[in-house]
Amino acid sequence: MQQQNRVVIVTGAGGSGCGRVIATRFASEGAAVVVSDIDETGGHHTVWAIERNGGRAAFFHADVRSESQMKGLVSFAEASFGHLGVLVNNASAPRGDEEIGSWTDAIETDLLGAAYATRWAIEAMRRGPGGAIVNIASISAGFKAAL
Repeated sequence: MQQQNRVVIVTGAGGSGCGRVIATRFASEGAAVVVSDIDETGGHHTVWAIERNGGRAAFFHADVRSESQMKGLVSFAEASFGHLGVLVNNASAPRGDEEIGSWTDAIETDLLGAAYATRWAIEAMRRGPGGAIVNIASISAGFKAAL
């Protein structure tokens, strides 16, 4: 599906996993991609990979656990490329042990981060012809159960 003139945000796109692959795939289809992550080096590497293949991309350092940074991310995407068409909530926190106290980072990143990004993306998408929001989840990121 051609993504010409589509603006896409991918959170967690600075790692070596799904986020980078998702971002490069959208770019290969013609979308302008905003790569977001807390990993500056990884994020810039993703942008470099996209641009090396003729795509359009920009990096925005943001921690999804911060609502104000998610608002800034969406504003950056609109200012850099235009109407936001797709948000991919891909950022995920590494999992701790089975103790409930170690779940906080995962909840703030995986649940609240996706909620914050979605809230501001919806507002941006309403200013134009709409858009799509994709939430990524994986059982491989789950907690190990104590046996």
